[in-house]
Amino acid sequence: MEIQNSNLAKQQLYLERVHQFYQQVKNWLPTDLTTREGPNYTIIDSTGEYTAPQLSVVKNKSTGLEQILANLLPKTCTVLLAEGWIEMAG
Repeated sequence: MEIQNSNLAKQQLYLERVHQFYQQVKNWLPTDLTTREGPNYTIIDSTGEYTAPQLSVVKNKSTGLEQILANLLPKTCTVLLAEGWIEMAG
């Protein structure tokens, strides 16, 4: 039971840090770029199974369409010598 609580605490801390990082990304972007939260997807790692949202960085075009420049994808809360991993694709 104690291990399960520890794993849940690791997951929760990781998800809080992911949301904090997403907020920092939003603050860093120039005005012609914006973000869109994508759907949650399932992460399975040594702490168990949980879900995390992805974040897309998009550029608004004059046509009204959006161009996705990058997707930020949380991968795991367990990484050697780190406290989590977020992959950037794009």
